[in-house]
Amino acid sequence: MPMYCLQPKNLSHPSWRRSTIKVSVWVWASSPAAAREKVAGLTRRSMQLRPYPAAGEMSPWLDNEVTICVSDPMPPIDPGEHISTMTGKIVAS
Repeated sequence: MPMYCLQPKNLSHPSWRRSTIKVSVWVWASSPAAAREKVAGLTRRSMQLRPYPAAGEMSPWLDNEVTICVSDPMPPIDPGEHISTMTGKIVAS
């Protein structure tokens, strides 16, 4: 299974209020879409909003305009079943 790196590219986008983290993360996943779904699910911020209804209200990790998702054959860390930052900090499990 490949390792993916997801990186913010538009931190001013309103969707970031839906995420508990706003830094690059690494995750094992079967595809880019699966990596995005995993990170979105593990970093979801519960808000008193409709669950992802309008533009700017879905997880930023699912949006190609807001984040980048690339395969990383030489990751700086191994997050195991979690997702982690460059420093190895586990940000969700």
